[in-house]
Amino acid sequence: MQKIKEAQEKKTPAQLRKETMSLSIKEGSMASVAGGLLRLLGNCPNCNAEDEITKTPDSRKTNDPLYGLSVRCGGCGRVWEDWIKLILSERTEGKELIPVQVIRPIPTHVYLAFPYDNIPYRKAIISVLNSALMAKFGLEVAFCCEGGLIKYSPRHGYEIRNFDEDKIGLWFEEGIEEASVPVFDFYEKIMRQLFEEPMQFKDLKLRRGEILRMGKEATETDASIYLFCAITKTAGKKFAEKVLLTKQKNDRNPFTASHISGLTQEDIKRFFIPRPPYHSD
Repeated sequence: MQKIKEAQEKKTPAQLRKETMSLSIKEGSMASVAGGLLRLLGNCPNCNAEDEITKTPDSRKTNDPLYGLSVRCGGCGRVWEDWIKLILSERTEGKELIPVQVIRPIPTHVYLAFPYDNIPYRKAIISVLNSALMAKFGLEVAFCCEGGLIKYSPRHGYEIRNFDEDKIGLWFEEGIEEASVPVFDFYEKIMRQLFEEPMQFKDLKLRRGEILRMGKEATETDASIYLFCAITKTAGKKFAEKVLLTKQKNDRNPFTASHISGLTQEDIKRFFIPRPPYHSD
């Protein structure tokens, strides 16, 4: 736990959260991120190998924002010096490469760094992930705008929060930080299984990050299938069934249903901004 304290002395969770909110892709530049393996989902422009383009070893040695853009295809060995320009180039030809990277810069901070916006069914994903943490660790919903979870205990209690805006992630808010580390361990495993690893169940074969590849015709039911496949792969079928029951219970409760995945701007206006007084003519 000494590493946690040392990391927190340098940057607080609130500071890290604020930094991650500014992550963006711009042509020729990249925000600094720590840890994780960036992979481009899609076909190699050179050999057509699927999901084989990843950051090169040299580009993973530093977090300098001006260094580390090169990627390499594991199928043909082709190297591109700037993965952002590669993505933009492919888009001009009507092709899509999706950057994926799960980051854990400190033990009590996990998030999906890329894609950084337009994540399909984001609120549904957060709702299921939070339900999994509730089922695993006996947590309760935190009634805060961005959504989160609380462990009520005088000796081991803590509160963790979801990222707001367009991101998916979890960060430590307050309480006994060391007690929350197993929650982040489990959360990271599910995140990596959902976004970074392929999955197969008998005849059902899912590519890496299948949930990010859903077309416009996809439904929330499709997203739920991918989510519960990831949970089953991570912790087994019986646990996935427990998570489903937990989510159904949350959905039936008007208080938890509105807060478990965070409030939208419209929700905040409806709940917290007083309406103007009614004046009759």
